[in-house]
Amino acid sequence: MKKAVTIVALMLFFAISPVCKAEPGEGGGLDRCPVCGKLVYKQPEIAAFIYYEKNGKIRYLAFDGVADMMKFYFEPNRWGDFGNIKMHILKMVVRGHSTKKPLWAKRAWYVYLVETDTEGSAKARLVPFKSRESARKFMRESGAEALLGFKEITKEILYPKKKEGERVKFKSVVKAKPLGGWYIELTDEQTGMSVVCDTIEEYMTKIEEMGAQYGPDIEVEWSQGEGVIPAYINEIRGLMREYQEKMGLSEE
Repeated sequence: MKKAVTIVALMLFFAISPVCKAEPGEGGGLDRCPVCGKLVYKQPEIAAFIYYEKNGKIRYLAFDGVADMMKFYFEPNRWGDFGNIKMHILKMVVRGHSTKKPLWAKRAWYVYLVETDTEGSAKARLVPFKSRESARKFMRESGAEALLGFKEITKEILYPKKKEGERVKFKSVVKAKPLGGWYIELTDEQTGMSVVCDTIEEYMTKIEEMGAQYGPDIEVEWSQGEGVIPAYINEIRGLMREYQEKMGLSEE
C-alpha cells in the first residue's frame, strides 16, 4: 500500500486570545495553530486554547477552532515535538458560539458538523455551547450530524471519511530557501496536516506515512512558489528518478 502511494507522488510530480495570564507555547509563535498553521487572531471568535504547565510557568497553545484543538489533544506529537504535554494540561478553553465568551471545554456541549471547504474536502467542525438546550436548538436549525459532550468526541469523527470514489488530495509545493536551495511543503488536505521536507528521502517517507491510511486513492497536486528556478525543478526530477530506481518502484 505504501508503495502505491509513493508511485502516485512520483507520477504526478513528473506531470507537473487567552483568558488568563500565560506565555505562548511552542505552537509557532503569534498564536499560530500547531495543527493547521493558521494565525488564530484572524478568527478569534472560534479560537480554542490549551493551557499547560512547563518549567514552573503557565503556557498556552492557540487553535483555529475546537476540531483542531481536539486533533491535537488526541495526538499531540503528530503536530510537533510536544513530549508528554497531556500530563501537564491545566485546562482547555473554547468560546461559546452564541456568546463568544470563554467556556470550560470539558463542560461545554458540541454540535458536530461536516462541511466542505473551498478545496472540496470534508472537514469536521465542533460548535461549542454552554447549555445543552442552546446546542439542540442550533442543531435543529443547522441540520447537524450530532450533539456531543466532551467525552463523546472521538478521534475518528475529526477526520470525516471521503465519499465513495472521491480521492484524497495532497498538495506538494516546491519552495525556495532564502539563502538558496529548495524544500517541499507537503499538506494533507483531508486533515490539514502540513510538513516541510528538505530532501527527497524525507518527502517520500512523509508521504508514505501520511498516505498509508488512504491507500492508492490519493491525488497529489504539485506547484511551485516564488523564486523557484528551473534548476531546482530539474534537480528534484533527477533525485526522484534516482529514488525510484533505488527502491525498485515502477508505474505498474
